[in-house]
Amino acid sequence: MHTDEISGTTALRSTLLPGQRVHVLLGPTDLGVGIVEDRTTDGSIIWIRFGGATPRRMFLDEDPAVFTVVAGN
Repeated sequence: MHTDEISGTTALRSTLLPGQRVHVLLGPTDLGVGIVEDRTTDGSIIWIRFGGATPRRMFLDEDPAVFTVVAGN
């Protein structure tokens, strides 16, 4: 996915909804686009489903992850 396909709307963890497509940056590492699978009520834990060998990943509040909602959701 190219960066011009991303909406630029960085989402607060507590506003992410299951089913949303998000682009994930973890510090300087681009993890790509995944689907929000679930989150805790306060957004302190987020589960994102990616494709590939490690399809599901959990992000904790202390992780330096930035979630950007992908255009077209």
